[in-house]
Amino acid sequence: MSNLFDKTVCLEVSFARLGTRRKVSVDEVEADADKSMLHVGKDILDSDELRSIAKADTAIKKWLESKAIPCPLRDSTLMLPFGVVETVELRLGHYQNTERPGLVQAFMDTYTTRKNEAQARLRGLYDPENYPPDYKVQERFSFSYRYVDFSVPGKLSSISALAAGRAMEQAKTEIVEATQAVKAMMLATLQDLVAHLADRLAPSPDGKKKKLYDSAIGNLTEFLDGLIPKAEAADSAELIAVGEKCKAILKGVDMSMLRDNAGMKAWVQQ
Repeated sequence: MSNLFDKTVCLEVSFARLGTRRKVSVDEVEADADKSMLHVGKDILDSDELRSIAKADTAIKKWLESKAIPCPLRDSTLMLPFGVVETVELRLGHYQNTERPGLVQAFMDTYTTRKNEAQARLRGLYDPENYPPDYKVQERFSFSYRYVDFSVPGKLSSISALAAGRAMEQAKTEIVEATQAVKAMMLATLQDLVAHLADRLAPSPDGKKKKLYDSAIGNLTEFLDGLIPKAEAADSAELIAVGEKCKAILKGVDMSMLRDNAGMKAWVQQ
């Protein structure tokens, strides 16, 4: 019987960027309060360019989540079904080599200007020590990814057959448990998204229509688009069947149809 690790590749992704939040001494604050109860902070920069980097990082993370499966054995690791590895490699390579460096350079081009703006706005709370030289700031930004393997090291067999055997059995148990956990997680997520859509389609207790936001169906269709390859990797016939059924029901359905057509709304809700 195949398991999740037979049909996926494990990926670790790391993001880093300049932080802009700093502590302010409570001695700088006038307040009729016990200052040991106060925690004061400031933003050292107000930068649209920095926000653009954060927004792009968030978009990449969300895109990866749509393609990958969270690894139950390590929080920072994703599991890519074989069928999406090439697509992910191309996307991350472009982000690492072209897109993100361009965004970082756009920030660096405005760094001195943003420092001067901060000095004018922070006035007495401006601290030059909060602003490293350009080359140090640039070092705060990084994006990297690598493929990892959770298999038992081959050299362990040559050192101790007993230790290698124990490690193999432990790995088998962890893999089976991880596969089951992933199946349960994906099924629970699908159930939650379907239940949310059904709830928004049902009238409220007073008979009035509930507000139906684009995200109600958008989140579900986005999840379904990535579900089938993930379910196949997890060897879950149940998830594949449920996912295909949901996709068939929603095929050709848009938000205007659901908002305006009572018959269509009832059909999808069922």
